[in-house]
Amino acid sequence: YKSAGKKKGKDEWQLTSYQEKTTDAQGRETAREWGETKYDDKGALREYTEKTTGPDGETATKTWGDAEFDRHGNLTFFRETIKSASGRETTRVFRNGRYDDHGRVLSYEELTSEKDGPSALRVWSGGRYNERNELLSNMEKVTDSHGVTTTRAWNATRYANGQPSATVETVTDDQ
Repeated sequence: YKSAGKKKGKDEWQLTSYQEKTTDAQGRETAREWGETKYDDKGALREYTEKTTGPDGETATKTWGDAEFDRHGNLTFFRETIKSASGRETTRVFRNGRYDDHGRVLSYEELTSEKDGPSALRVWSGGRYNERNELLSNMEKVTDSHGVTTTRAWNATRYANGQPSATVETVTDDQ
């Protein structure tokens, strides 16, 4: 693992790049290079590029950017594009991020599309939390690339050690 940064203030640094190599249980190595970063004047990360080379030597490149934030510094928009070695290109757009006064996500939309292909839309809403900032419930509506919509209502009925230990989930689709 190797990283680099630049000094922003007296005690503040911004990560500008890193390189990481991991080895799985079979001894296969994956390498990741993260960099080409840009930050805004408030220190928020606006864009970066990440290249991952798998054990087979194939490289995928992810470009993340166009980040927008609300007045509290919460992420409201970004665009991420992943290009595989075979030429497949997938774009994900996170938009309309909304947060409560504690910075907890209330709702967002996520649009995913393949280059020259159909899109899928995820609408996540109704985020409700307890006093320990644990998610209690949300609603998720996903319309896939064929136009089929699936709705998922999720509720946590109990938490143990910060993890949901009992949940109720209701899933319906329009088929």
